[in-house]
Amino acid sequence: MRDIAKELQITRHLARKVLLAHNVGLRRSNRGLKGADSKTAGRYIGTAPYGYFIQLGKLVEDNREQQTIQLIMKLRSMGKSQAAIARYLNDHKMRTRRSKKWDHSTIGNILKYQAFIRNKLK
Repeated sequence: MRDIAKELQITRHLARKVLLAHNVGLRRSNRGLKGADSKTAGRYIGTAPYGYFIQLGKLVEDNREQQTIQLIMKLRSMGKSQAAIARYLNDHKMRTRRSKKWDHSTIGNILKYQAFIRNKLK
């Protein structure tokens, strides 16, 4: 949000207001919420996990990131360590969502989330 506001030379509040007016899904602050909030009931709150984005409060798969996840899963099934996978992605100039280099802990988080999803679908 800060980057968008800075680039457009407007306040963060105004940038958020404009994005919401155009139905762009944004992470809601959960500060001060007690129990289920009627405005957020059934909607995803938080930062979307790698491989997804939030649209109208729902998680939607991001095709480009899903391809990276499939590569990560393939390398892991070949016995590569988290550090080796991160090195492979960095060597092939693949970057994270925020255009950063890959780290073993990021790979570990993705693998954990994928295991969670697989178990939830069973």
